[in-house]
Amino acid sequence: MRKNITPCCFGLMIAAVSAASPYLMGNSINLYLIQDSSYIGMISTACLIIILTPILRLLANIHIQKISSKTRLILKNNLITHLSTNNPSIKRNNGEIIDLIDGDVDSSLYLNHGIFFDISLNSSLIILSLLITAYYYPLMTLAPLSGIVYALIAFYITHKSSDILYAKYVTENTKIIGTICNFLAQSKFYSDKTRIDIKNIERLAFRSRLKSSILESLSGTCYVLAIGVLLLTVIHALSQNMMSTGAIFASAIYVERVLNPTTALISIYFSNREAFYRRKRINAHEL
Repeated sequence: MRKNITPCCFGLMIAAVSAASPYLMGNSINLYLIQDSSYIGMISTACLIIILTPILRLLANIHIQKISSKTRLILKNNLITHLSTNNPSIKRNNGEIIDLIDGDVDSSLYLNHGIFFDISLNSSLIILSLLITAYYYPLMTLAPLSGIVYALIAFYITHKSSDILYAKYVTENTKIIGTICNFLAQSKFYSDKTRIDIKNIERLAFRSRLKSSILESLSGTCYVLAIGVLLLTVIHALSQNMMSTGAIFASAIYVERVLNPTTALISIYFSNREAFYRRKRINAHEL
């Protein structure tokens, strides 16, 4: 867990930088409208921050790749030792062992480190964006909050359908790899049944990914509700003369700054169902 402290810190820094730019841009608009020349310095700072964001992301990705490569080596070595020495009663052919070692470790590697960076980044960005929006005008938080509630309701309704989405595909894929390795070891061509099994697994993988994408996209429709609430809130704020032009501009951007990480967090759940299942198989070996 200590290895994940640095990715989490990168996530917090990038979230802070991403949340600062709309605030600076909104203030620069207000300064420009009142003919204050200091808007140039503020908008320049915002531009520098926007440039800094991808640089920080690059550094974070490099660090995550470095620690992930070490974790991959450790897990594979532990699995090789475990499968070859601790389970003599369980008969597995070489193909199944290859998929357990390579397939499970590589497919679930994101869950060891990358997921901590993404969760810290998106969660921090949601909180900071809501706080800044509330600072401008508390009522403006209704738009992003309504989108969050809608996305969470859609997620709650659909997430159970994805719990075993990849279980059959991963299990059957492991078996077919074992069968193929047996044919190769015996220098034989694949049987017709094996070819049919391979095509069936390809269809199963496609259906699993398609269903996962559809379930994930349902939460993404929260933007429609949030934009509608945003328009109503802006109309109300303008009628009461309670917000400046820059504040409205920044608040509109913060709606996206809240909803994009919200849908990203939901996407982590749906797009990594195979990784979660393979991680469960690794954990079954108590490594």
